Amino acid sequence: MLKRLFLPFVFFFLVCCDGSLPQNVEVSTSPISTPTLTEFERIKKDKYLEEVKKDTEKSIKEESKLFSLSNLHKEEFLFKDIEMRLWKFSAFGERDVVFILSKKKEVWSAKIVQRIIDQKNIDSNIPNKIRSAKYFQTKLENPKSGWDRLLQKLIDSKILILPDGSEVDVDPVPDGWSFVIETKVNNNYRVYTYFGPEVFEEIKEAKQMVKIISIISEEFKLDDFDSNNFMLP
Repeated sequence: MLKRLFLPFVFFFLVCCDGSLPQNVEVSTSPISTPTLTEFERIKKDKYLEEVKKDTEKSIKEESKLFSLSNLHKEEFLFKDIEMRLWKFSAFGERDVVFILSKKKEVWSAKIVQRIIDQKNIDSNIPNKIRSAKYFQTKLENPKSGWDRLLQKLIDSKILILPDGSEVDVDPVPDGWSFVIETKVNNNYRVYTYFGPEVFEEIKEAKQMVKIISIISEEFKLDDFDSNNFMLP
């Protein structure tokens, strides 16, 4: 009996209300947005990459002082001025070198600055051994292909846009060389690092880094940047 009375009431209610909701009520069909694990991982990686960049900039700033070079990041350039630096750091700090290519007021030049630390200082791990290092500067002759052609080769090899090695999973290699590139073109500064790029043959960005190093080696006949001399055993 109760069931028979209840059903007509429900039918009457639905007919009167036309089965619709009040016009001023909004119903969201979208799920509640919650961060996923991949989003957390992305945030963590972005933070890590930012820290890597800061550490690289800080260390290169300090190295520039030791090598008696200007802070390329802060140096004031004319709009058409260009400078590119390729740093090569040895595994134990016994022999580091930086190649510098610059165009200032339409005049091209290139040089290398080397730092050599006496082997006995390395073996003894004496404090501040870098301060006891010897520095040598050498001005380089014109590149084999000419200055403009060299610049184009480097640009074609993506020297201005190559990502940092940490962004493409080029991790530090034990007892390997590390390479840092600084560029300042049109007053835009960049710095990035690759550890033992010759080891990561399957990573295209690492192969591009090796190509950049090889171009500089071939153009100026620099054994220090010959990939055959920094391959791991």
